[in-house]
Amino acid sequence: MDLDSEDPWTYVSMAEVYIFMEDLDFARTFTENALEYADQDPTVLDSIAWQYTVFGEYELALDALEQLLEMEPSNPWTYLSFADIYWNMEDIDSMLASLEQVIETAESDLYTLQQAGDMFMRIGEYALAIEALQTFIEFDPNVDWAYVTLAEAYYESGEIGMVTDLLVTALENASYEDPWLFSSIAWLYAELDDCEHAVEYFMTALEIDPDLIDAQDGLEFCGQG
Repeated sequence: MDLDSEDPWTYVSMAEVYIFMEDLDFARTFTENALEYADQDPTVLDSIAWQYTVFGEYELALDALEQLLEMEPSNPWTYLSFADIYWNMEDIDSMLASLEQVIETAESDLYTLQQAGDMFMRIGEYALAIEALQTFIEFDPNVDWAYVTLAEAYYESGEIGMVTDLLVTALENASYEDPWLFSSIAWLYAELDDCEHAVEYFMTALEIDPDLIDAQDGLEFCGQG
């Protein structure tokens, strides 16, 4: 398909459509076209890298990010993208190195610390997750999920005494449009053997989304199924 365009975002958008349609071969053609015109707007390289990751073309994804890094060597979001690719490659050492770069460059955009905290959680680096999330919360104390993830990090690291206060704070900042938030809070209460509160927040999640299986399973776990 000839789009007669030198705008790389046009091709990225078309690739996303075909990725959604699960036609990865056709999507890859548009991603390659986007790469051809990436010099028109190098910021597109991050999206190109993500698309190559979807295709399982990890080396091409890394090459795209390396090009972006040459132009923006202090952008923490680029290092987050590196970390995500290495996670998909199961290269945990390289993922950790990329996350260390996120921490070093995060001053330019502290919201990357929340994402870094989530990634540290994936690989069981709970102390690093706690450090990143605490710094993020000092910057923006109103992000509900940050408290939930921090509570989970403390729970997994064995510091159970920190969990309840963090869940209370998360609820004080909670968006009542996110059933997964309440289900996640409920599961942490359930892990603390507090099914009274767990059932309350599983029910809240189901009021928002009656079909949320995660919350339905939680009620069953607490003997309410």
